[in-house]
Amino acid sequence: MTKQPTKLYFGDTEYEQQELHLEWPVYKHYTIELRKGAMGDMQTVRSTDAESAGDALDLIESFRDASESRDKVTWQVREPDGTGSMMGIAPGGVVWQIHVNPDLNTPLG
Repeated sequence: MTKQPTKLYFGDTEYEQQELHLEWPVYKHYTIELRKGAMGDMQTVRSTDAESAGDALDLIESFRDASESRDKVTWQVREPDGTGSMMGIAPGGVVWQIHVNPDLNTPLG
């Protein structure tokens, strides 16, 4: 059975909606970065890769704990949000970020 294109109407005009084939990226690992600086001009302080979401969470926790101890960073949250980021601030107004790519909801392939 052949799939028929969807017909759309705008006023009296008929249009066919063509099928768009998408390819999704396949990720082999998570990349975790610890960044600091001004928003829009963040510098990567440390970066590492993880082979599983559990390993990524362990690395995020170690980056978070080390920055709290060494640089007195106060984190807004304890885990990255849905975009893979979490933000913090240190004395003097220095902004810190932990970013995970892809976000932890994305399965590795």
